[in-house]
Amino acid sequence: MNSERDEEFEEIVCRNLRESLRGISLRGVKTLLQCPLKIYWMISEEYAPSDEDLLGMARGASHHSIFEIQPLIEVKVEYDGVAGKIDFIHDAPVEVFSTARSVKDPSKFPLKVKQLGAYIYMLKKTGRYDKNWGRLLIFHYNLKKLRAWRIEFDDEELEKIWSDLKWHQKILENALKLKVPPHPDPYSQRECEFCPYRRRCWGEPGRRV
Repeated sequence: MNSERDEEFEEIVCRNLRESLRGISLRGVKTLLQCPLKIYWMISEEYAPSDEDLLGMARGASHHSIFEIQPLIEVKVEYDGVAGKIDFIHDAPVEVFSTARSVKDPSKFPLKVKQLGAYIYMLKKTGRYDKNWGRLLIFHYNLKKLRAWRIEFDDEELEKIWSDLKWHQKILENALKLKVPPHPDPYSQRECEFCPYRRRCWGEPGRRV
């Protein structure tokens, strides 16, 4: 048997992955929960992730696809100019993701918690759900562990998540129209730590995902 590294094919795969990630929607739940300054730069400069980051995203997507079997399929939801895809609904909406970090405390994943809250809010407003709780389903890909967390919100928390999301949508639309960067508003310090534009705010590069 003879083997030879095919670097040309590696580049083709990475290029196709890059193309599949182009186009950031100002209607997407996950987009609108992130720092508006980061999203502004990503849209304005047509952000292209590094090969390392691309393959990290691909790894997460491959774990995610394991759960996309009947009846566990994505559910689309739209409300007030915002759209999202809930990973699946069992007796409640479920947000699925993979991580190498500790899965002992769901509050360590604020973006996913807020994303779940936004979906619950949208389902309630469209008459498809009448509860205030959902689940995070987390796969730890190093330890091969699966953790399910039930997350319950009060009405005030759901309203806050939604109002922040809509505010981000408004200031992003205005910033892109005027071509003036908005003020940063990260969902956590971790978002700043891994931001590809960290140097512009903090004078130092962001960490790799």
